[in-house]
Amino acid sequence: MAARVDEGPIICVEMFPVPADCDLEVLDTLAFQALVDLFRRLAKRLATDPNPLPLRHIPWTGVKRSKSDCDSLCSVDSDLAPEELARRRRACGPHFQIKA
Repeated sequence: MAARVDEGPIICVEMFPVPADCDLEVLDTLAFQALVDLFRRLAKRLATDPNPLPLRHIPWTGVKRSKSDCDSLCSVDSDLAPEELARRRRACGPHFQIKA
């Protein structure tokens, strides 16, 4: 594991479909389910094999995002255009908040 977000070697990937109308809460649940599936696949080997897991030669791609980026997306000023407010409210689900 690397100290910085989206860096370091990749040893395994668990892909899953993201629904078109997915909000942050649903995405978090889907990602956690994928994490559990990944752990199920690797658990025995991690517990019994002292050798490092083989690296997958998959590069990191896309823009790096952090939890604070997500928090900023969900905490908005009330002066945003109505369409943008609606878009953020839908994407953030229960995490959406308008700054005071």
